[in-house]
Amino acid sequence: MTAHFSRRRFLGQGLAIGAGGIVAATALDRIWSESDPELLQKILDAGEDLNIGIERLLLPKLPRAPEFPESAISRHFPSLGGYGATYVDKDLGFEHMAANGFRDWSLEINGLVNRPARFTLDEIFRMPAISTITLHACEEGWSAIGKWTGVPLSWLMLKVGVQARARFAIFHAMDRIAGKFMFGSLDIARCLHPQTLLAYRINDQLLPVGHGAPLRLRSALDIGYKQVKHLSRISFVSSLEEVDGGRGGLFEIYGYQNYGGF
Repeated sequence: MTAHFSRRRFLGQGLAIGAGGIVAATALDRIWSESDPELLQKILDAGEDLNIGIERLLLPKLPRAPEFPESAISRHFPSLGGYGATYVDKDLGFEHMAANGFRDWSLEINGLVNRPARFTLDEIFRMPAISTITLHACEEGWSAIGKWTGVPLSWLMLKVGVQARARFAIFHAMDRIAGKFMFGSLDIARCLHPQTLLAYRINDQLLPVGHGAPLRLRSALDIGYKQVKHLSRISFVSSLEEVDGGRGGLFEIYGYQNYGGF
C-alpha cells in the first residue's frame, strides 16, 4: 500500500523539518566566532526537541511510509558484509551463535514492563509477522528498497505489558564500537507505528550477519543509523537520562541527532 499525503500534512512535515534549522541558524555566527562546541550542542538539541514537538503537534498520528510493489525491490542492498566488516563483539560468542543458527541467542525485554521476558529466535519466528516493502535511507548517502519481515514491535509491547509511564525504548546490540556497546532509542509513538518491526528476514531470506542477524530494528520512518542491528535486549524507560548520558544512542553520543526521521 502506498501512503497518500494531503497538502496540509505535507506542509506540516515541512514545518517540523525546518523549525529546528531556524533555531540553529540564528546563532551560527556566535557559535563559530566563539568556537563553543557546548553551545553548538545545546542549539542543536533545542532544534531537535522543537522538531519532535512540532511533529507531535501537527502529526499526532504518524503517517505511514510509502510502500512499494515487489518489482521495485532494489537488486543490490548494501550491507556490512562478513564478520570482519561488522562490529559484533566476538567475546559474546557471536560467531558460535551464527554457526548454529542462533539457537543459543535470545532477546531480553525489561524495564517498565509488567511481564519481563526473554524470547528465543524460534519463539520469535512463531509470533505474528508482517512484511513491508519500504525505502531504507542511509546516513552515508545511499538508499535502497527492501522487503522486511518480522514481528510488529507494538504486538510484542502488548505481550510484555509496557507500562503507561514508559516514554522510550532502548535497543541494545551485540556490537561494540570504540569500547562501548551499541545502543539506540525510539520514542513510544514510533515504537507503536505499524511499520516498526523487529525484522528477521530481508527479501524473503533470513537476515545475513551484515544486515543485522538474527534480529534488528526496522523503523520505516527513520534514517539508517536508527535501525539497530544484532539486537540482544530492549529496555523501556521513562527518560533517556537513565541511559548513558541521555543522548539516546551511541551514534548520538558521537554527534548524530536523536531525531532520525526523514
